[in-house]
Amino acid sequence: MAENLPNGLRKVPVQDLLVGMFVARLDRLWAGTPFPVEGFFIRERADILALRLHCDFVYTDPKRSRAVLDVGIAPPKNVELKIEHGVYDAGLVPFKKEVNTAAKLYPAISSAMVDAMAQWVADGEFAYLAMYKIAAGIIDGICRNPDAYAWSARVYDHETYAWRQEVRAAIRAAILARHIGLDKGQMLTLFLGCLLAHLPEVLADASSGGSTGASADEDRQRRKRQVQSAVEILCIVPGMDDEVLHIVQSHHERHDGSGYPDGLQQDRIPMLARLSGIADYYEMLTNPRAGGEEAVASAEATSILNELRGTLFHGQIVSEFIQAIGLYATGSLVRLTTGEIAVVMEQNRERRLKPTVMLLLKASMLPFRKRKIVDLYAEEEQSRGPAREIAKSLPHGMFGIDVRMAGKASMFGF
Repeated sequence: MAENLPNGLRKVPVQDLLVGMFVARLDRLWAGTPFPVEGFFIRERADILALRLHCDFVYTDPKRSRAVLDVGIAPPKNVELKIEHGVYDAGLVPFKKEVNTAAKLYPAISSAMVDAMAQWVADGEFAYLAMYKIAAGIIDGICRNPDAYAWSARVYDHETYAWRQEVRAAIRAAILARHIGLDKGQMLTLFLGCLLAHLPEVLADASSGGSTGASADEDRQRRKRQVQSAVEILCIVPGMDDEVLHIVQSHHERHDGSGYPDGLQQDRIPMLARLSGIADYYEMLTNPRAGGEEAVASAEATSILNELRGTLFHGQIVSEFIQAIGLYATGSLVRLTTGEIAVVMEQNRERRLKPTVMLLLKASMLPFRKRKIVDLYAEEEQSRGPAREIAKSLPHGMFGIDVRMAGKASMFGF
């Protein structure tokens, strides 16, 4: 039965509130809340956040509500995708020199995200500065050697690390940005935006326990509200960059307009959001969340991305992403022509089908007593007979293989 509302009031869930609305009644008594009993205008996002802490829904007066005010985010700049390869090549340092730093920064950024969420739940604040500082260190490191960070995000992973998928996607997005020559400021913005891009789902799950069996349209509307809620929360975080917010806002937009929340198309999608979107999609393919589809191998994921050129993703961005991470991505499993199983350690930018790998299992599927690192290109150059080649890309976890065994081994070698 429809609720009989007095004086034309409208019942609005707190997650749907907007700046400019007039709140006439609460879902509880005014006493014990910080709000004026005569009602009030929502003037800024802090008002919405305060209402969320006290109410599930409120009653607004459409007649007294003003036109929705500017929500305080500068409109995204229409930045062209300019590509300049080789910008950071002069500063490249050896993998062995960078990998131990990467192995420390990977769990550090995960811990910073956990702390930020815990603080938000406890007192409505979001510890952004600590996250920002660690992210800046990761960007400096990716500029020095991108493979060290792609490797660390896989082989030094642990189930206790929160935000694992988000961190891996953010690292790949930053590697893409490095590859096409974006400056460090843009790379840092992209990393942070990609890291926070799933905040809408996390906040929703924390408050509601996840979605229940809703229709596709209801689920899409729910996701749109989640994005808006996350942007509103992040807007009032001190030091938050508008460009980071644009990534969170437009992360799920797609080239053909099939995305959400606004159905943006082509270059109407902020440039950094397009880069973040493809990195996250690749992560979803190769490392799906619990209950999702089965993981696909690195090479298969790049093939899927190629099929989506011009539909979900900009064609040139697809090409640049595949070049940046490699057909056989660092940290991914491969089977060699010898039957051995290996994990990719480092890309060869000139011979992309000949990366450096670490051997994990013999052709008999027994582990090597001592890990052996093989530069497939160097072996081909030096070998008088048939050299090892990659025969097939394998999905994460194939044959029950845990690539973290490579991380434990390499700690002694580096």
